[in-house]
Amino acid sequence: MNKKDLQKYEAILLDERKRFITELAQIKSEGLMASQKESSGDLSSASYHPADQGSDTMEKEKSVFLASSKGNELYEIDQALMRAKDGKFGICDSCGKEVDPARLEAMPYARYCIKCSRQAEQLVKNGNKEQ
Repeated sequence: MNKKDLQKYEAILLDERKRFITELAQIKSEGLMASQKESSGDLSSASYHPADQGSDTMEKEKSVFLASSKGNELYEIDQALMRAKDGKFGICDSCGKEVDPARLEAMPYARYCIKCSRQAEQLVKNGNKEQ
């Protein structure tokens, strides 16, 4: 990969990183990690209604999932930035061939080429059938 393309992808990754950090901060600042009672300032242990408890639990689980998902993608972005510094960006971790630029456009932190990614997905799919 030439230096100009590498700089383009690094800029994309840094923009994505900034966006993910902002989204994680927003999840936290909006109090999505807190229950409805905690958000309202009511710290008593008496519930308003059992349905409220269910809604609180569902919202909290959704927030934890969102934060976890964003955290995982942030990790992948950081790994891609490290690969860029090491001169390994855009090289498939499995086969060592160049990752197609179209794939990097769609997912700039991709570790694998399409062929190896599909093979890995198939292995996971087949592994789940055997269980």
